[in-house]
Amino acid sequence: AVAVDPSGTVATRPLGAGRIITSDDLAVDRWPGDGRRGVSVPTDESSLPLTVGAVVDVVSSGVVLAADGVVMAVEASATVVAVPADAAPAVAAAALERTASLVLVRSA
Repeated sequence: AVAVDPSGTVATRPLGAGRIITSDDLAVDRWPGDGRRGVSVPTDESSLPLTVGAVVDVVSSGVVLAADGVVMAVEASATVVAVPADAAPAVAAAALERTASLVLVRSA
């Protein structure tokens, strides 16, 4: 069950009429809370087609910078990923250098 008012919250997976919604369905505990930070990672036509709520690893030069990030927004040229606060600086630097890649762990 959801313990907080979910108004304005991002769904992490498709929600259907009549479906029971739990906290796993919402980004309540992931955005912006629980020590995560949102980092914009540049994308292009060769990037994975991701959806909000997908779980990804952020990788650069063969090193996992952040495991189990949650996709919070998808735009034409960038994807916003919620990553642990301690990984955010490295992810941001790799994003700036355009060396960050998103590796799909689990679809939304």
